[in-house]
Amino acid sequence: MTQGRRLVVFTDLDGTLLSHEGYDWAPAWPAIAALKARGVPLVFTSSKTRSEIERWRRRMGNTDPFISENGGALWIPAGLGLPAAGAVRIGGYDRVAIGTPYNRLRQALPRLAEAVGIPLRGFADMSDAEIVERTGMTADEIGPARHREYDEPFVPARPLTPSEERHLEQAAASSGLRIT
Repeated sequence: MTQGRRLVVFTDLDGTLLSHEGYDWAPAWPAIAALKARGVPLVFTSSKTRSEIERWRRRMGNTDPFISENGGALWIPAGLGLPAAGAVRIGGYDRVAIGTPYNRLRQALPRLAEAVGIPLRGFADMSDAEIVERTGMTADEIGPARHREYDEPFVPARPLTPSEERHLEQAAASSGLRIT
């Protein structure tokens, strides 16, 4: 490694560090252990919520910073001594908010639905049974997934045409939002 530089590894969770089938991470364990032995931070970056990522961090013994909800926030464990402009201490972390707060996203969803002329149902509007059906989550995974802070998955009442998708993206952009 070049003097003055520090290696950091970033990884997604779903289908990358964790397998798509069963969320198995055993094949990655040798690499995780090697990084830990060398003091190389392994930064999880995911569409998952902070609560969901914290569960995986505990399982894997990960104590490094992480990025939740499609880049919504950077969470730096307090005490690491990493300077972060704009960080706010929350629940044992120095949080750098990057995305739009969840309540604003929830308020925008009906306006976006109106703009595109098609009902949109957010994750918060779905029953546990529907979430299990749509995502394959287990019942115990739903609670942490509902602790959203910067991202609101949603589904349209019917499949959107390419034109409607563009219109939805434009409506979101005009509100300072982005569909990911």
